[in-house]
Amino acid sequence: MTWGGWMIIASKDSQTRATLRGVDIATLDPYLLKKAGAKAAVTGGTIDMGVDATVKGYRIHAPGTLTLNYLQIGDSGNGADTFLSIPTKLAIAALKDRKQQIKLDFTLDGDLRDPKFSLSESLSKKLAAGFAKALGVSAEGVAKGAGETVRGIGNALNNLLSQ
Repeated sequence: MTWGGWMIIASKDSQTRATLRGVDIATLDPYLLKKAGAKAAVTGGTIDMGVDATVKGYRIHAPGTLTLNYLQIGDSGNGADTFLSIPTKLAIAALKDRKQQIKLDFTLDGDLRDPKFSLSESLSKKLAAGFAKALGVSAEGVAKGAGETVRGIGNALNNLLSQ
């Protein structure tokens, strides 16, 4: 993990870059596919994430990229197991590129003083939309569980970073 940047304490304005590389997906397993109702367990892979965050006048703008490397899932024993309304193994295979990576770009934007704004919820929604877009799933499919999956990833990363 790396972190760098600057912050003006009086105004809370800042510009930072946070990077995670090679985090074992097994560490995050309880938060991944199971949150979307999939029964299959994650059996291997790593996660990389980079975020460039700018805060000015209590507004955050943070574009980033999440990459799942060599994601492997076990057999759930249930042929009807789905992720975003698509059979889990098929969904994972469809998302992977030739390098066996699943890449999702996202941008977090919001007012940090707005009590309705949540960084983890915003990240969850952005990543859910990225998964759905990559798979060609409708917004209704996203509402059925993808938000829980990526919210879990965000929560797991928050827990990992706070240790």
